[in-house]
Amino acid sequence: MNGNKRKKIISAAITLFITAVAVSGILYLLWNGGCLLPSWINWENSALSDTSHEYQATLRRKKVTLNYDTNVIWTSPSNIKVQSAAFADIDKDGSDELILLCWKVGRFGENRPFWIKKDEKQWSQHIFIYSLNAGKIKPKWMSSYIGQDVSAMTVTDRLLLTDLLGNTSSWIWNSWGFTKATSKTG
Repeated sequence: MNGNKRKKIISAAITLFITAVAVSGILYLLWNGGCLLPSWINWENSALSDTSHEYQATLRRKKVTLNYDTNVIWTSPSNIKVQSAAFADIDKDGSDELILLCWKVGRFGENRPFWIKKDEKQWSQHIFIYSLNAGKIKPKWMSSYIGQDVSAMTVTDRLLLTDLLGNTSSWIWNSWGFTKATSKTG
């Protein structure tokens, strides 16, 4: 093999390698940014207020910004993509909580069941609840993967989750987490 042919082969191999690294990097950035999440997701944009009108939340571009009076006190973490948000007194303590239907990588958080050695590296859907008190926000309940695809969340005195087929399940707060409400019909 002559020298020019060898140089061309090496140059082509280097170009191919650089192209593969660049494409992989772009795909990783798209995946990590949530651009490759399921197309059925309805990403809401909304402005909402708690019942006291002290807290206002803006959900825009998969991110929540929370204001207390007129000051921004919290923004949802960049590794969380928020599908829907609501204020409600879900735990019946007399104060509204901020409730998020969101997506994150992994089924668990830092604290996982002892039998799970390593968390998955896939996007999954979660319910996060934050308590609000005196201009501060604090995580109250950060669910593991919820185990179903939820197309819509409605919050009344219960958490109502609608699946992709249009079936709605009702969930009641039970001191630490939710219990599925049973239907009185049928």
